[in-house]
Amino acid sequence: MVDGAVADASDPTIRAELSPRCALEVDVRRDEQVACWRVDCVDAVPKELGCDTTALHQVADVQIAPDQQWMTVTSVGEGHPMLELVPLAEFLAGKPYRAQCTINPYPGSVYFAGWAQGKLRLGSDVDLSIEDTEARAAGIGEERHYLLNAADCALGR
Repeated sequence: MVDGAVADASDPTIRAELSPRCALEVDVRRDEQVACWRVDCVDAVPKELGCDTTALHQVADVQIAPDQQWMTVTSVGEGHPMLELVPLAEFLAGKPYRAQCTINPYPGSVYFAGWAQGKLRLGSDVDLSIEDTEARAAGIGEERHYLLNAADCALGR
């Protein structure tokens, strides 16, 4: 089973299933507490992977690709989200957390919308092809959908 998880205010961890026996967990960081990642498997001591690794303060969503090559991580700081695409196998093997691609939608938002043919589907309320934040803000509100190619971080529609 492969799926993801979204932060729940009553639970201090986000848990994304890797298999029926193992899950990737990350603490939902609050205030000055660190947010640590670990693999938790049945009948084994959890394996720590790293702490405070994401682009922004608090992890809000973790989604694992069906082929388990990638995970998306949405983190937020002061209400602002950022989405990262991370090589999952590297991270699980003990290498440092590394975002292959980072989507910063400021001043808008971005969200995970699924996987399609090895690409990440995402949605945003701003035009992510516009670099200038003032110009991007002028078009805020219209829903847009994108496909993100992990190989080169190119955004398409």
